[in-house]
Amino acid sequence: MNIILNKEAPLELVRIIDQLGKDTQCVDNVIIGAFIPALASNKAIGAYEIATGTILIDLGNCLTDNHWMKFGMLYIPGVWLNAVVAVFHEFAHACQIANDIAVALLTENDAEMLELIEEEAMKDAMEHALEYFTHNSITPPLQEMGWLGGQIAKTLNGVFHQIPLQVAEELDAHKVGAVAGLTAAVSALPRFDERNTQLLKDNIDQKQGGVKIENKYYMTMAEFIAAAEG
Repeated sequence: MNIILNKEAPLELVRIIDQLGKDTQCVDNVIIGAFIPALASNKAIGAYEIATGTILIDLGNCLTDNHWMKFGMLYIPGVWLNAVVAVFHEFAHACQIANDIAVALLTENDAEMLELIEEEAMKDAMEHALEYFTHNSITPPLQEMGWLGGQIAKTLNGVFHQIPLQVAEELDAHKVGAVAGLTAAVSALPRFDERNTQLLKDNIDQKQGGVKIENKYYMTMAEFIAAAEG
């Protein structure tokens, strides 16, 4: 499997891709770029080209997609989760097709089946992400995230004078693997009820989960994904 870097990619993302390539043998090429023209229309963070066996990962769209922030996640880990999920998701699609060529023949007339295929791929991606983040809780340092890290730093520097406290929170949380303030996440994650919230607070106080920064409770990435997926 070839890994083609049109933008300098996070070292850890390249490692994940390389290992998936060895484990699955479903993909011929992975191209990593930013604001890829082929993905511009729907601002997708990833895609799989069946004809060439090529996965596209768009770091630019990972940077601007705020999906996870809507559920209370901080900016830096949200961008990183976008990139990781994009990789797992597109590998899932590639393996679906490798295991059943009929999937490649589906058209827009097969909307219900396409929806099921997409749901299956996303479920697989989130399961792999949960497993990954259970063992790799810290988002890589920005200096190890290549172009993506540079753009994140540029963004934070650009808004520092407007929201210095939020930027400081991002940087403090980044160092210790905190990805979402518990209060913000709970209000945005309907499956996370009052009992679970108190349980997580108790675990954090007992240093058995989560993170506490200046008396504020935070979730780790694995805890957030588990809560989001229910």
